[in-house]
Order: sequence, then structure tokens, then C-alpha cells
Amino acid sequence: MPLPVETQIETPNAVYASNIVLSSRIANGQLRVSANIILAGAINTDGTWVKATGQHASIRIPDITNLPADLVSLAPQVAPLFDGLVAVIGAINSIRKAI
Repeated sequence: MPLPVETQIETPNAVYASNIVLSSRIANGQLRVSANIILAGAINTDGTWVKATGQHASIRIPDITNLPADLVSLAPQVAPLFDGLVAVIGAINSIRKAI
């Protein structure tokens, strides 16, 4: 027996990345980085964000330096973005001296 809906369900008008996880590994002498991206629906009204319930999707990219065919056109954007992220991580490690 279905339960009654107790709240108003609103239709999302925006999407945000609730999680972005980059995982690095060394394979065959190369550094490989995969990405897992979780997208979620939201409502954005004049810059105020509210979570929308129930809509989530996962995107997995096995190797961000060798994008799948449907994403290969994004390679010119992905490469400098990742290089910038690595530079920031290096700078953070220089400051915090973690390793």
C-alpha cells in the first residue's frame, strides 16, 4: 500500500555536483586518475539554492586523461582544470608539509 505524500514535491530547475571524487593510482608506470561525479537536482531561485528531493545521478570517468568518446571534446577544458588542481594540491602540501 503506497504511503501518502506529506510534503509538496517541487520540480528542480538546476543541477549541482553534490560529490566529486578524484582517485589516483599508478598503473604500468603511469599515473591514472578517475572521477566519480554525483549530480543532484536543486531549485535555484534568484541565487538561493534549495535541495530538491529524490533526483541523483552518478557519472564515472575511468581515466580523465583519456576521456570516453562522448566526452573527448571536453579534453581541452579538462586538462588545464586538472593541472590547476594538481598545482593547488602541491601548494597546499608545501604549506602544510603533509608529505
